[in-house]
Amino acid sequence: MKIDKKIIMPSILVLVSSVLVITLAYFGAEIIENGVNPTGVTTGSLDVSLSDSAVSVSNLKPIYAQYVDSMAYKKEFTITNAEDSLDSSNDIYLSINNISNELKNQYFKYKVVVDGAESGGNFSSAVNGERLQIYNDLAIKSNTSKTISLYIWIEYAEGVDQLDMLGTELNANLVLESTDKRIYTLYDKILADNQGGQSDENIDFSQISSDTNGNGLYYTSRTDVTEDLDGDGTGDRVYYYRGAVTNNNVRFGGFCWRIVRTNEDGSVRLRYNGEYSNGTCPVTGTAVRINSQNYAFYGSFNNQKYNEYIWEDGTGESLAKTTIDEWYTSSGLESYADKIANVPYCADKSNPTTPTTGSYTSYTFYGAANRLTDYSGSSIIAKSNAQPTYKCADIEDKHTVAGDSWGGNGKLSKPIGLLTADEVAFAGGQRSSNSTYYLYTGAHYWTISPFRWTGSIAYSFNLSSTGYLFFNFYDVSDTNALVPAVSLRAETMVNAEGDGTYTNPYVVES
Repeated sequence: MKIDKKIIMPSILVLVSSVLVITLAYFGAEIIENGVNPTGVTTGSLDVSLSDSAVSVSNLKPIYAQYVDSMAYKKEFTITNAEDSLDSSNDIYLSINNISNELKNQYFKYKVVVDGAESGGNFSSAVNGERLQIYNDLAIKSNTSKTISLYIWIEYAEGVDQLDMLGTELNANLVLESTDKRIYTLYDKILADNQGGQSDENIDFSQISSDTNGNGLYYTSRTDVTEDLDGDGTGDRVYYYRGAVTNNNVRFGGFCWRIVRTNEDGSVRLRYNGEYSNGTCPVTGTAVRINSQNYAFYGSFNNQKYNEYIWEDGTGESLAKTTIDEWYTSSGLESYADKIANVPYCADKSNPTTPTTGSYTSYTFYGAANRLTDYSGSSIIAKSNAQPTYKCADIEDKHTVAGDSWGGNGKLSKPIGLLTADEVAFAGGQRSSNSTYYLYTGAHYWTISPFRWTGSIAYSFNLSSTGYLFFNFYDVSDTNALVPAVSLRAETMVNAEGDGTYTNPYVVES
């Protein structure tokens, strides 16, 4: 992605308008748009246009709220920013030429839908000869367009006399005010604020992060540890945060998050980080968890499939998954689904291995354990040539929602999961205490990665209360915190003013 670090000054204002005439009647309505052509106004070097066309509808009448999308008056128009280098911020107004007094109430409503996100209001404050703002700060990058849907309707109210609203009229102009504004995707902002990151070629992943073993934003130097989405035979670059960083905070969906890494398609993976309170996100070491309680990964431990996030045989799923899915809905995060990417969560159970020497010859170890640990002796230690990966070897472990473009298994019902042990290792975790790296919370919490099957007990990786990448004390029936992860789509935009710190996090634009 190209990063434009120019600062655009001064602000440029563009006004574009078109005529919208709406006449309301109970069993018949005429909506006429007069004399409108696609209009472009260029001031200085900012070129923004509002397209429009004539509209005519009938039978506009009071309707129930649940039928707005199918029965309300709907108008679509497109705003195009044709400038090559200037991004724009756009406020949309209805300039009120004439509105009947009977319509100036909470039952005469509008909503604007852009990219699946809605904003709306009513006409109770509408005044003849003045503007009513119906959308604030619609960000449009250079050489792109946005299609906007405007709905206007009378909302039916049980027990309220609405007869005086019939036969009334609204006459207004759509007006667009555009100013130049530097718009960042979250991906762009990460790279711009960290000078493009640095190569991880000198990092020793058998050791925890430190001032001499990784603090900051890094990118993958090896092309065999990332997914090859563009099909050129080599893995695509991933950027990730490692160590005691404090500039990877994001506010999204009503919560704080820590940026973990970019995905190979440019989307950005976040780990839940609790509530925004008193002007700050929780700092490293805060014991964040959903629902303020701990959960078993699975309710029992005595089955080889109990450390699977979703059972490969399709007969069940973990308590961790069920709980996280329920939280995704109850927390309101589901209403932001248009910004959440459908990317894999890898519960890697590939390459099951039984040691031929040492104390664990009756145990079976799985993918991440084989990459990160050495279990050939009398104790389990960090592997001397440990190499975490972002690739998921087996499609059965590559959990996605149906319809993904990653070749996943389509078994997820919600686009949310947990971090992998490999992501923890990239971030700075290993088999040593580490209370400085940003994934440390001071509490135990689960990853999605299976660790081993002893023949009678299933274990999964988790982070300990000291930041230790842990596995051999808590089995899957023990209780730890659930700290979920989501990924934001590559086109997700954030405020230009944020710097990612606890007190000034990046804020995802609505």
